[in-house]
Amino acid sequence: MNKKRGQQKQSKPGATSSSARKRTFILKISTVLLTTLIMILIMELTLQVVVRLRDGKWLFQNPVSSKVVYVMLIKDKRKFTLKPGFKSPGGFLEIDNLGFRQGPYPIDKKNKIIVNAGDSIPFGDSVRNNQTYPFHLARLVKKKRIPLNVLNSGIPSYNLWQSFERLRHEVFHHFDISRIAVITMQVANDVFLLSYYRQKWFPEITWADRRFIEKKSFLDEIATVHYGRQVIRKLSGEKRLKTRRQEKISRLRKKRQLKYYNYEGKRKKYDHYEGSEMLQMVRETLYRELEFYKDHHIKVVLMPIDPFYYQLSNLDKNSTLIKWKQLQYIVKAARDLIYQFNDLLIEVSQEFDHVYFLDTRPILDTHNRDETHIDHIHYSGKGAKIVAEKLLDFLIQHKLIPTDKPQ
Repeated sequence: MNKKRGQQKQSKPGATSSSARKRTFILKISTVLLTTLIMILIMELTLQVVVRLRDGKWLFQNPVSSKVVYVMLIKDKRKFTLKPGFKSPGGFLEIDNLGFRQGPYPIDKKNKIIVNAGDSIPFGDSVRNNQTYPFHLARLVKKKRIPLNVLNSGIPSYNLWQSFERLRHEVFHHFDISRIAVITMQVANDVFLLSYYRQKWFPEITWADRRFIEKKSFLDEIATVHYGRQVIRKLSGEKRLKTRRQEKISRLRKKRQLKYYNYEGKRKKYDHYEGSEMLQMVRETLYRELEFYKDHHIKVVLMPIDPFYYQLSNLDKNSTLIKWKQLQYIVKAARDLIYQFNDLLIEVSQEFDHVYFLDTRPILDTHNRDETHIDHIHYSGKGAKIVAEKLLDFLIQHKLIPTDKPQ
């Protein structure tokens, strides 16, 4: 009996060997995982230090970034501006090293400057560098041998107060204010911000949160994930895919597929809204800024919001426009506000001796507006050229610029 019990207490050799192998395997796996974790932590710390040394702050201190490649976020109340030195594939869009859309000629150090300020209209949304009206104006000035420079100060999605702040923060930072001969101002976003946000509108509101700011997730604050994604993108050829995608988008935007405006009701959020508070803010902004330019003996030319449709004459042609049916909801939402905004510009211009109003509406009403606009608000290359020609005629007619040719 005792012999049998002793035999029962002895473990089986196979079972002991299997248990030992299992413990060894678990130990190896644990060692590999622990070593990997330590390596990842060392790599994370190293990459975070690299970011810190390069940018002056940790990666987790950058909670937001710009959705748009040619726009960068800034700390002043404008929230965003153009990225200096940006160039898109094929040269469609070029930003110079000072942060202004590239013109045909560099700004010299001698002659005075015409500054075309405002939003995406002077900037030239969806047209090439050589199709904006500041570009055409610069060429006309050069052709007539007028001793002036032309600077495109427009930034897409800026409203009136942002456009004036751009002058203070950037134009006068690079060019002495005494060199500014004339400032033209053309913006439409005060109206469209109000018709979009309606009761949520407030005087300091911008398009930044809606159009440009991209908030980062927790994973974006991890350096190994951040740089790992960049490696994967390069290996997968995403950069080439992105370039092709951008070119495709550019072609579509140039054609201005009207379905873009109706896609899932994206733009149908614009609606009619009472605009007295917004108009009062615009009035106060103009009074404050125009007094400033009066003190510095700078002439200011205000230009209207000038959408794609006939506004002062040939109104019966509106129903024949290609874009009319698809864009009527924008017309209904903003038309009254646009008229009120333009009337306010006229009224204010009449109160200041150094302020003028160039009304482009009757000029473009005599042309085919299907050809002068590429969408609801932005000029085509042809429309921009017409505006540039009339603007130069206006500046000469009112003696706002020197016309003496250099000897």
